[in-house]
Amino acid sequence: MYCHNCGKEVRDGSKFCTSCGAKLNVAAEPDKTADTTQPSGEPTGTRQNYNAYQPYNQVYDRGYNQPPYAQPATKTNVYALLGFIFSFFVTIVGLILSIIGYKKADAEYNGDGKSLALAGIIVSAVTMVLAFLALIILVIFAATISYNAQYNPM
Repeated sequence: MYCHNCGKEVRDGSKFCTSCGAKLNVAAEPDKTADTTQPSGEPTGTRQNYNAYQPYNQVYDRGYNQPPYAQPATKTNVYALLGFIFSFFVTIVGLILSIIGYKKADAEYNGDGKSLALAGIIVSAVTMVLAFLALIILVIFAATISYNAQYNPM
């Protein structure tokens, strides 16, 4: 036998539901030999009748017995994160960490951090190219000053 209010199974002959406390009408229980189809062709008992007078804030357990959903724990790709940060300050360390983070992104981190590692590689490469160009310009400037000082004395 099932409760007409919450749908929980209760023992036959019970006067009250042990789950929600609703009064059970034992005489209203349908006969097992009677026709169990409604005029719409739908079997009886498939719809639950809820008490219209129940308090609005009362929550009933509908019997699903499922644990609450919890987000699965994910690991963070620390190599990609550190590689991106270091790519601005210590370029070669940032490049190495970003490459490690990019390689490990698919295997260990489910693709997490792959784009961050790629950004760290690009920033490191651009920073290294700009540093190399600055070094070349500095050497040319120093050579020009040295040449002018040696061959064009004032």
